Amino acid sequence: MNGNNEEDPDDLDCVPAAFQSTSRIGDEEITSLIKISRLSTGKNRFGKVYKFLDTKKMIEIAATRIKLDEFDPWSHSHEDKVLKFLDELEVFHNVRHERIARFFGSYVDYTKNKLTLFREYLPNGSVLDRVKQGALEEHTALKFFRQTAEALAFLHGHKPQIVHRNVRGGGFL
Repeated sequence: MNGNNEEDPDDLDCVPAAFQSTSRIGDEEITSLIKISRLSTGKNRFGKVYKFLDTKKMIEIAATRIKLDEFDPWSHSHEDKVLKFLDELEVFHNVRHERIARFFGSYVDYTKNKLTLFREYLPNGSVLDRVKQGALEEHTALKFFRQTAEALAFLHGHKPQIVHRNVRGGGFL
């Protein structure tokens, strides 16, 4: 990955087959993605996180599963809100920076009332996971801080500007 938004032909090698030409997949494309395991015991801000395997390219990816009720628990019609949310996420499909996990796309299953967001799988866990193992050495903490600042500066300088809105140790991988 380079630090800008230019499409690198080699970059497509790490993109799951289902997301090669779109960020929103349907029932046919989802069949090539198999859930392998749960990555977290709790829930992140939106839902449960899993590891999936793209069976066509043998690429591991991470996925967050969100119940559609999260968009409006009082309504039975989530579709408009989900589509608006996915439109807002579209900007992340093209964001490329070495400090930002790549967002591949989404799948909505209205019959199971679930939205799945797919992103790059980063096996080393989050900054919070590291802190839970014990205190960080100063140079390691400074490295994480610098890397976080680089990612946030990139997002804030992006056109259109992207505001993270969830800056916390568990959100940085």
